[in-house]
Amino acid sequence: MKQQTNLYTQTPDIGVYDNRGLLIRGLRYNRASLDDALQELISQNSYTDQGFIKQSTDARLFARMQHGESVVPNITTIYSLSGQPLKTESVDAGSSWQMGTCEGHFCWGQDSEGNQCWHQYDNIGRPVMVTEQAMDQASCVSERFIYGSDKSLNQNSRLIAHYDPAGVEKNLAYMLTGQPAGISRQLLADMDTPANWAGEDESAWQVALNPESFQTNWDYDATGNTTLQTDARGNQQRWVCNVAGQLQEHYLTLAGDTEKVTVSDIEYSAAGQILRETAGNGVVTQYIYEAETQRITGVTTLRGDNTTLCDLRYEYDPVGNVTFVTDLSQDVRFYKNRRVTPDKTYSYDALYQLISASGRQNNTIVHQGPELPAPIVDSSNLVPWNRSYTYDAAGNMTQFSHLSEQNFTQQTVIATNNNRALLQTGDVKPEDVDDSFDATGNILMLQPGQPMIWDQRNELQQITLVQRSNENDSDWERYYYAGGHQRIAKKAQLNSGQNTQQVLYLPGMEIRCTRAGENVSEQIVTVNISAGSAQLRVLVWETGGDTSITSPQWRYSLGNLIRSQNIELDEAGNVLTIEEYFPFGGTAVWAGNSSEVKYKYVRYSGKELDRSGLYYYGLRYYMPWCCRWVSADPGGIADGLNLYCMVHNNPVSYHDIGGMISDEAKNEIKGYGCKPSQGKNSHFIVKDIAEGLIHVSIKGTNEQLSPLGFKFSRETSEPRTIEYLAISSKYYRSSVVGGSTVINPVTSAGKDLQALGKVNALNKMTVVINGGFYNMGQKAAGNEPENTPIGPTVYNGNTQVKSLPVPSQYANDYHSLSLGYQSKLSSAPLLSSGGQPRFESLPANDANYKLKNPRQIPEPGTLTHAAHPNPRAAIISTRKIVDEGMQRLLIGKSTGERGALSSNGYTLSEWSMVVNRINQLNPIPGTALNLDGGGSAYIGVIGSNGEKILESSQLEGGRAAANFIRFSHYPPQAGQSTSTRL
Repeated sequence: MKQQTNLYTQTPDIGVYDNRGLLIRGLRYNRASLDDALQELISQNSYTDQGFIKQSTDARLFARMQHGESVVPNITTIYSLSGQPLKTESVDAGSSWQMGTCEGHFCWGQDSEGNQCWHQYDNIGRPVMVTEQAMDQASCVSERFIYGSDKSLNQNSRLIAHYDPAGVEKNLAYMLTGQPAGISRQLLADMDTPANWAGEDESAWQVALNPESFQTNWDYDATGNTTLQTDARGNQQRWVCNVAGQLQEHYLTLAGDTEKVTVSDIEYSAAGQILRETAGNGVVTQYIYEAETQRITGVTTLRGDNTTLCDLRYEYDPVGNVTFVTDLSQDVRFYKNRRVTPDKTYSYDALYQLISASGRQNNTIVHQGPELPAPIVDSSNLVPWNRSYTYDAAGNMTQFSHLSEQNFTQQTVIATNNNRALLQTGDVKPEDVDDSFDATGNILMLQPGQPMIWDQRNELQQITLVQRSNENDSDWERYYYAGGHQRIAKKAQLNSGQNTQQVLYLPGMEIRCTRAGENVSEQIVTVNISAGSAQLRVLVWETGGDTSITSPQWRYSLGNLIRSQNIELDEAGNVLTIEEYFPFGGTAVWAGNSSEVKYKYVRYSGKELDRSGLYYYGLRYYMPWCCRWVSADPGGIADGLNLYCMVHNNPVSYHDIGGMISDEAKNEIKGYGCKPSQGKNSHFIVKDIAEGLIHVSIKGTNEQLSPLGFKFSRETSEPRTIEYLAISSKYYRSSVVGGSTVINPVTSAGKDLQALGKVNALNKMTVVINGGFYNMGQKAAGNEPENTPIGPTVYNGNTQVKSLPVPSQYANDYHSLSLGYQSKLSSAPLLSSGGQPRFESLPANDANYKLKNPRQIPEPGTLTHAAHPNPRAAIISTRKIVDEGMQRLLIGKSTGERGALSSNGYTLSEWSMVVNRINQLNPIPGTALNLDGGGSAYIGVIGSNGEKILESSQLEGGRAAANFIRFSHYPPQAGQSTSTRL
């Protein structure tokens, strides 16, 4: 541990800024051992006159530029006068063009392949049609949106039918909370013929649909939490929560069967973490956490007879990288007099990239490819392995060496001018790599003789697994997608077309069908359950099946930190399968009998393994044997300038979310400017504003936001927007400030906002957000000034302020937030703490949290707006324990009618979920408090000369507020390190 920690010393991240406070160069220092000389890695940014990032160049390309070579930057963006990207040129993903409406909606786009897309909207800005045209093909209408008017089903102005590339999904009814009460899904009659929803006669579209419909229904409690789900086969899942809104129990009733518990007796810590839970098979799992960091250090799983099934122990370095894992329940084995332990070790370079690892594996593994190793039934056939990894300056893995019973080395050839790469097969040259990719960065060949086909949406359409002279006899696997780029079905043709396998993905379940010719030889319905930390899949055979397996079969899974499925247990707690993985994926240990192993579908990182050997992550496919993605990141550079790199080469401590962004990717997104994602009608923009200050803007539909961890159930008429400023407490000091009257931050000069308080912020970079509730319009107290705050308030410099008392009915909701310069603010409610949402559901007294007329403005200081969509604001305050802890100021704006259920504003429960997800970006989550929202929602950044660098508010002209939370820039004292690493 000491050796690993010493490796990190004297390897800071250093930023060089221009006179506008914009990052123009980033310097990082790396080494793989203490004996190595420090490697200086320099990246470069350039900006437009307006301060938008124009070009970014990574360390690999910058080094070539320093040697006089002509180099194209990794990313180049051209903007409109309003600051919206018009053209983006990426060396990895190719060029793309896009245009928007005056309201900011995406309306047209084109990629490097010449594929075009048009979006149309109705008079109130709702999407109604998507038209696409692939290069050299006729255009087709790929999506249509139909809105309802039936008030009895709460469908008025809501989306009731979405015709997408896979068929149609209909919303049958809505709850008063805006959540769907039921949906139905119909697929295309011919899934291999692209959908075309042209014309205005909806009845004419029905010819293209399969008449079979799959319906899913939900029930909710009064707070909007799901209590019951009935899937398309009549299986019911039921959730039971405790008084804090945390899951306590979960039940499953298979169609025609009695209800059975799947998990119960879940105990939580004060930080909201699970301490203990009991699975439906009687297996008890207990969790141990490190008190100082809340990192998990132990997981013990016991069967009902007290047999220890698993006893994991984790060790970390000071920054949270996993360095050691063992299973105390496993015995030491010997193979040819070699000691084989269950220990896994990991070491890292100074950039926290994994450089070596060790573990155990099946003795039959001679190389790593897309295929699974043969399963073993005897643990004496395990052998130790060691791997070492090397990377280039851009984070591309160039080689890994494997030492075990059979040694091998795998080399990767990186393209000269970008991060595209191929495995070295003996004669691959860097200048040849681009020929194996299309213009948008999608790889065209999985392995020699296995071509890949991509559609105009950059979605993987087909992989030919075995090519035969008669193309119709080839073995292949095809993939089909619904709206939002999510896979809804896959189909494989095998044995020269004699057999087919098809999987249909529906809410909470899958239907897996195998055919021999035209006859169904096996059909399985798989019910998927995720409750507590347990993962459960129940297999119900409708046709055929292995006679040695009883239907239904319950398969409980035990996983690890990145959700890889290691052990499967049956309904009695007996072991079905055991699987361990190499760090970047690929199976190392695979054990189980032949009748069980073929029914394990979910593996590494909790993802499904396809027949091709690829893992499906949601928006991309991952090649574990190459340790890379098969296509460029659809999120652009939000996760780094290398669009093919897997979780920053740290796959033991990090996992990817939806194929687009790494968990805790905050460590790597700083300083790379902004680029909108390729998701239509959405963006994920990250802008490094100044030293220790980052602005993030997120926009998307529920489907587009879901891979980022934002889980909404209420559909909105327009995409949602989330903005926040991440502020390093090492460089900025906070305080509560206010004036002698209310202040409109939009119309006020920047210097006026800097001058507030006994301790002013003149001549310093300043960040501002609106503060707590106040006597707006003197509606809380007609005899007190409008700028009187509600709840105890102290402005900076210990300036006592007269305040109004907190309304008695909300006494338990209000919290006090202490900031710098002895200042203090009161507001409500608490949104997140300990990494858990704290306002997931409405308190019991609904009258205090719901307006009779959702369009009215609530009384100042009350929470009657809680149940209604509204613009919101919040602050996440962290304890200054680690340098990487970031304070965050958030606003969520809305458009359209105030309080309408289709509004893209946020209920307080939704806002709690959003803020909690962003709070989880901190190594140690902080405390998040709701601030005054509505028209008061405002964030701004003011330069040292008083100029407004960034400003975002709910109202174009702003609205006055009584007080503000202000952060002022104070650089580290002389001699203080500016490193963000230990």
